Amino acid sequence: MVPRVTRPWILLACVLALGGCGEGDPTAFASATQRTCLEVGKASSALQDDLVRRDGPSAGRAMADAVDAYVVRVKAATDRLAAVRPPAADAPFEHGTVAALRAHVATMERAASAARRGTLSGPLAAELRTGAATHVPEVPEAVLADAPACRTAAR
Repeated sequence: MVPRVTRPWILLACVLALGGCGEGDPTAFASATQRTCLEVGKASSALQDDLVRRDGPSAGRAMADAVDAYVVRVKAATDRLAAVRPPAADAPFEHGTVAALRAHVATMERAASAARRGTLSGPLAAELRTGAATHVPEVPEAVLADAPACRTAAR
């Protein structure tokens, strides 16, 4: 017979083991995806406005400041999405999106550095024009149903 004192430990061990398996929370993933699409969209709009309106000691410095502000927003949105465990069916989309956004952020950081130096190469200028949308994987219909803000990114 197992002593009564050990049962709670066995129960806790089973709960912890099961907690590491199975599906992520579809509701939490949908909310995180919706929020990410909204935040990246707002960051993109703000970047477009800032590139036209932001003042600085030079055009390069103004561009760098605008891109830096954009990078902060997109990086925060990406980190929040990466922190949510997606359902198994949506994991490839989530992982691909996080990887694409992180690669985009790294490119934009290089663009800000280049702008500070007064040099902006063709690929960096193209990245400024196209933004993150060209890098993110196709948004699955099931995700779009719960995250309508991503419809704009899916086009």
